[in-house]
Amino acid sequence: MQQFNFFVLSMILVLLTLGSGQARACNHGGGHGGGHHGGGHGGGHGGGGEPQPATDMELCQSNSTGGETCLMLHWQQGPVVRGESQFVLHLFDQDHNSLESEIKPEVILWMPGHGHGSSPVTVSALVDKDGNPMMGHYQVTSAYFIMPGLWEIRVKTILGGQELSFVFGVNL
Repeated sequence: MQQFNFFVLSMILVLLTLGSGQARACNHGGGHGGGHHGGGHGGGHGGGGEPQPATDMELCQSNSTGGETCLMLHWQQGPVVRGESQFVLHLFDQDHNSLESEIKPEVILWMPGHGHGSSPVTVSALVDKDGNPMMGHYQVTSAYFIMPGLWEIRVKTILGGQELSFVFGVNL
């Protein structure tokens, strides 16, 4: 039942986002890149400090060139309540080519039902085993969901001079 409630809340958030002309959930089928990404969308659920099952989440939006710009959120740790969660953001186009943002993405954890957020997260370029930056990949750490409930992970970035906004829903 909790899984169904999460799905309904996620779809409501996606529909609200679609109505605003911003990002929408998408499923390109299968993974992309190194194979660690799934093609679905969703998120964690439950409460307490225990790690919750999580799936990758993907949102896409039309860009100024007539294609799509997508953002994948891949959980590495969590999501958890009152503990540190960590995830990777991957910015890519409709052909699964990584895209480099003109700025480091801004990430805000926000609880819309309560009108407050959490402490700032840390965003850094993700590097490969040799220490080289991975284009379009960003590591997000120090993500603390301070109480159970519906959270938004709000991501803003700039690509090709166009500001992009993505909002992922997570129910903890």
